[in-house]
Amino acid sequence: MSASIDHAWLPPVAGSRRDLKGLTSMHFRAAMAIPSVIIVVSFCGACRQAPGTARSMEQESNIREAVFRYQMNEWSKNGPVSSLVCLDVMGTDPSDEFMKRLIPGAIRAIKASQCDRIQVHEYNRPAEKQTHQPATILSEGEVHWESDERAHLEGSYDCGMSCSGGFKFQVSKIHGKWTVVETTSLWVT
Repeated sequence: MSASIDHAWLPPVAGSRRDLKGLTSMHFRAAMAIPSVIIVVSFCGACRQAPGTARSMEQESNIREAVFRYQMNEWSKNGPVSSLVCLDVMGTDPSDEFMKRLIPGAIRAIKASQCDRIQVHEYNRPAEKQTHQPATILSEGEVHWESDERAHLEGSYDCGMSCSGGFKFQVSKIHGKWTVVETTSLWVT
């Protein structure tokens, strides 16, 4: 007496004759509904204003501009080590469109990739690659949303040996404009 094995409970193997064997129209409709639900959920998820969506990218850019302007303003008020800053956003250069927003003022802003470290006396310091003009690197990390009108991010400055620090910048949207409302020092060298 040979034992009969019922393979109906096993999942079909792609490419085998069994992958369509016994597939009823009800099974087919159910199988087709799953990707449809996934697509609807994906599109619905894109409707929210979450970090990384096209809708919030503009807001994140506005937040970054407010924080960079705040840093440059504070830097110039406190007697800047240099009148040039190199901007870094999460390890990459800001876009050309973003750089156009920062009209030259007391402090000139360029992309971080345009800067390098040069030897000055016994230590290295940031400087513009072409001119070797001393510079300060201002970096910003990820924007963390707390609400539609409140967020924070970490940022830092680096102007050479024993001249760097990190901060948490709290920003709020006040009268339609992003503004740094609080800073917390995280570290200093």
